[in-house]
Amino acid sequence: MEKRVSNFTAEQENSVLRLISGVNFDYTFLLDVESGKAYVTRYADCKIAEQYFVDDFVDYIVSRVHPDDYSQLEKEVKKMSQLVPSMGFEVRLKEVNGRRYRWHLVKLHITETGGKAYYAGSSSYIDSRKKNESELTIKARQDQLTGLLNKVVTQESIAGYIRKNPNTEGALIVFDIDNFKNYNDFMGHLFGDEVLKDVATRMRRLFAKDSIIGRIGGDEFLVYVKEYSDVTEIVKRLNELRAEISDISLGQKSHYRISLSIGVSLYPDMGTDFDTLFKAADMALYSIKNRGKNSYAFYTDELYNEESARHGEERLQKATVEHTTPISLTDFAFKILHESQNVSAATNLLLYKIRNEYDFEAIHIYELSNEKAYSTEVTYEIHKEGRESWLGKRVDFSRTNLKEHSETMKKEGYILYDFTEEEKPHPGNGIEEWEGIGSMLHADMGLFSQTRGCIDFISAKPPASWSKQQIDELLSISNLLAVCLYYTDKVTKAEKAVSRYEEFDYLTGLLKEENFIEAAQKAIAETEDDIKIAVVCSDIRNFKYINETFGYTTGDRVIRAMAEYIGSRERDMCCATRLRGDHILRVQKFPASVSDENIGRLIEDSCEKMTDYIAKKTGINNIFIRAGVYIAPAEDYDLDGAISNSNTARKNAIGSTGSHCQIFDRDLFETKRRYRSYRQSLDKALTNKEFYVLMQPEVSSTDHKLVGAEALIRWRMEDGTEVTPDEFIPAFETDGSMIKLDFYTYELVMTYLRSRIEAGKRIVPISLNVSKSHFLTRDFVLKFKELVRRYDIPTEYLKLEITESMRIDNQQNFTEAVEELRDFGISVSLDDFGKGYSTLSALNDLNVDLLKIDRAFMKDTTLKESDKTILRFIIDMARSLRIKVLCQGVESDDQRSFLNEAGCGLQQGFLYSKPVSLASFNEVIDNEDILFQKIS
Repeated sequence: MEKRVSNFTAEQENSVLRLISGVNFDYTFLLDVESGKAYVTRYADCKIAEQYFVDDFVDYIVSRVHPDDYSQLEKEVKKMSQLVPSMGFEVRLKEVNGRRYRWHLVKLHITETGGKAYYAGSSSYIDSRKKNESELTIKARQDQLTGLLNKVVTQESIAGYIRKNPNTEGALIVFDIDNFKNYNDFMGHLFGDEVLKDVATRMRRLFAKDSIIGRIGGDEFLVYVKEYSDVTEIVKRLNELRAEISDISLGQKSHYRISLSIGVSLYPDMGTDFDTLFKAADMALYSIKNRGKNSYAFYTDELYNEESARHGEERLQKATVEHTTPISLTDFAFKILHESQNVSAATNLLLYKIRNEYDFEAIHIYELSNEKAYSTEVTYEIHKEGRESWLGKRVDFSRTNLKEHSETMKKEGYILYDFTEEEKPHPGNGIEEWEGIGSMLHADMGLFSQTRGCIDFISAKPPASWSKQQIDELLSISNLLAVCLYYTDKVTKAEKAVSRYEEFDYLTGLLKEENFIEAAQKAIAETEDDIKIAVVCSDIRNFKYINETFGYTTGDRVIRAMAEYIGSRERDMCCATRLRGDHILRVQKFPASVSDENIGRLIEDSCEKMTDYIAKKTGINNIFIRAGVYIAPAEDYDLDGAISNSNTARKNAIGSTGSHCQIFDRDLFETKRRYRSYRQSLDKALTNKEFYVLMQPEVSSTDHKLVGAEALIRWRMEDGTEVTPDEFIPAFETDGSMIKLDFYTYELVMTYLRSRIEAGKRIVPISLNVSKSHFLTRDFVLKFKELVRRYDIPTEYLKLEITESMRIDNQQNFTEAVEELRDFGISVSLDDFGKGYSTLSALNDLNVDLLKIDRAFMKDTTLKESDKTILRFIIDMARSLRIKVLCQGVESDDQRSFLNEAGCGLQQGFLYSKPVSLASFNEVIDNEDILFQKIS
């Protein structure tokens, strides 16, 4: 028989952890602090995969820890030896198979059983979260455009390196792009951005191994070479940098090449800190600007200038644009393409002017085809009268021919064809068959080392008539056109994307709601008599927990997979839209012969298949879909009503397990109508004082003392009808009306307390329930504090009861509100613990003063052993976290005795008192012995 490490069986203890936690851990364990032994359970797909003993748990973990995390683990082990009640830490551990390390989130809570101390713990994989955190850290350090270090990080990195390596020589290089403003002005900022990104790429290629490199603003860059042998090495690298940058193609082969102005300062000769080195390098750069740019300079004392030193990091940039009269063809091209709002019209006008200037027979612009690889198409042309139009003509290349053609074009940027002699090579596109043709300049439209197509300038004159100046001018214009056509294409694609964005949901690709309404109305109008229309509203059960556990990125992937299934696999689906979050609405058609019941079965079956599809796409299991369906005859169809009814049915689609579908029926409709009636009656009911408060006492069973009471709101309508809280509270929570009723309740309670205070009578703390609607806004705490001050109630006599679901729904507002209330002196209780979704993380994460165990554990007057086990665990866990515990629903003396023995003396239930009126509660306060009359 195996030796256990505690009084419970290992299976019981692990099942207790998982039952209470509601979180799918990867490991759970129970560690005997004294012996060091542990019982470990590993889970796979939410099921127990393996259970085993570890003789020395600490040694077992230490042997697997990542070297970088060893010191962190030592600290945590020390805490464990000191019996710290609650611990949590992150660490990398090697997998059992020894192939890789994985990140674990480890949590431990101490408990005692049989006079011995144990740590109940869990471990969850967090590799994905750590990866996301790393990516965010990198992004925060980067310049968003170039991917280099940003200005602040660059400066801090260089300054930090100098401080840590004071005896290592270094060189600070500051440079900017000459006349960069011209590129932005003439070619647009998008073009300028591409230049900056290309510069950054080439900088990384040259300096990344041994330097700190960054962009400090605009076209200004910074490099710190960490160490060098002598100045000649720096000079060599500066020349390599200039050569690399000048090789960036702007589309021109002889003019407008990119050049740099560079300033250099050396550490420690020219400064011993970053600021001094930067000012020195900046003054050297300034001297190059004054001498004509396109060079480099090292700082010397002769370059010192008061004005430059005073301005420090400010650059002096002077961009000059030369204007000539008359305007050149190149300048005309810049002007017309820069200023025109219609690139196509500007391009045609430019071709017309070029043809007239040079007397060309024709000009053809070929652009690479988006539809066929290795193919070009004539997209613009101009030709003399009588010449054949080639607009739309395609010229196809083989992959080999295209490669040879590209290599030839790269050398000079053009090919000059000679048609005066038959033995000369021809382009092969059919131009050689034209009559009266002497030559053709075949110019590459290159941009950022990639071809966008080409331009053919076709002339009746022989090749000898072409001057170098003419060729250079046409090459400049060709590449300027490449820039314009490139960005025109990008804008066109962007406009299409915007158009799609306006029509379709960005996340799922489904129709936006307004477009869905239009499509649905059209589908309904076209429906034949033998067809039923079903409006289906679907969502994922507990989707917020997916976001909380796996992150919002994974949540988005789940929604996309859900939409993909609905959009591509649902039969006879007319249209679909995402309303919000994970709510997807669709319209489906079914034959009229299919009963409503069978439609429900078909949709529920579809929900099950959808969950399998989502699991395959995302790797997330245990996802369940709930769907609400509304079916009505096509001739009597109100779409807005149908959508509302399907959503009502969705909210009521609550199955015990798995996915579930709910067909809207009249009972649901009646509930919805009744809720609406309650909401409409609320203001009148408040005015008529139809709501009243009952008090249910809270006692210390061990001391036989009244320690407080819970205020419960009740509604007796004007005609005497009693509406139960289970009926009116859900109605008021749907539209936020519960906020108004809660504050009405608070005022009734505070009025009661104030009256007893003024009469000099004893009062006890009163617990007030808080609706989740309060945490949808940020003014709840402010309004509550104002109310307390107005009635002048000591804060120790007021408690607020919250539930964990409020935290899940509104985590940020919720956490901030709880902290502010406690700071104000209001005690906060976590109500209904153990009901539905309750987690150990709630106890650890929330600063609550009291844990109220749900009455569900008291359903049997004689408690089951399983209930006792769970209750002991909850009580021990709360006590280890220094949280008081109160058990609700106590109805029998056996229950009372067990709770006292387990350490839960605070109790509430019918054994002591049912909820009573304020008058009866006054009697209880004055004679608390009546609460304990049923106790044997």
